[in-house]
Amino acid sequence: MVKWYTRYLEVVVPVRVWRFNSSRPHRALCPSRAIIFCLKIVELNAVLSTVREAGSSGRAEGEGTRDQLLSSAHMNNIFITIAIPKDARKIREVQKKAWLATYPSETHEITRQDIESNFSNPETNEKWILQIAQSIKEDKNVHAWVAKDKSSIVGYCFVRKEEVINRIMGMYVLPEYQGKGIGKELLEKAIEWLDGNLPTVLEVASYNIKAINFYKTFGFVENGATQNEVASLPTGKIIPEIEMVKDSLVAQASSDTL
Repeated sequence: MVKWYTRYLEVVVPVRVWRFNSSRPHRALCPSRAIIFCLKIVELNAVLSTVREAGSSGRAEGEGTRDQLLSSAHMNNIFITIAIPKDARKIREVQKKAWLATYPSETHEITRQDIESNFSNPETNEKWILQIAQSIKEDKNVHAWVAKDKSSIVGYCFVRKEEVINRIMGMYVLPEYQGKGIGKELLEKAIEWLDGNLPTVLEVASYNIKAINFYKTFGFVENGATQNEVASLPTGKIIPEIEMVKDSLVAQASSDTL
């Protein structure tokens, strides 16, 4: 680990330094370069912490390894990694912030207070967090990824393999992190993991045009109105949703030959 750690520092630090295990003295650093050096060590520690956590989470063989995590989507210190059970609470926080930024609508008479009501019950929140944590840990048909800015979760994607379909159960990115390609990286990882022989289904608010157009770039098409229990708010308001479907690889190949 020490050899890999020092090799990484030689790559990311924009100054010439000797290896930590070298017998030769360290080259002096100017103050500005020393600051950069320290910042890079802090960033690396955050990545290493995630590697250790994912490696001990008990996920499927070959997942969450050091090489996968460090080679995955780096976007200005943001990286995608496999979610672990203790991420569930932060995932809930991201969901709340994203809902508050996305779903209030004058046209549909859905207020910010209506959205907040979905997250105001502590017992409901704890139940949701526990269910997500257990699914991540125990359900082999469930998988989740989180986007992290250093150690802070800024987005996530949660999916499930079912008998006849794949389902994208939820994907959100914090408003201030949108437009950076994070959603694209999350959805690409989800589609890669899901069963390509089955169609993939998701629900999206009918007035969330930005999300609808985003999913269309991945081959999803609108499939009519639907009603999901998650879209029913405690205040009695309902977020109108549509279903979107992405054909299986077999269906795509058949349509291409017609």
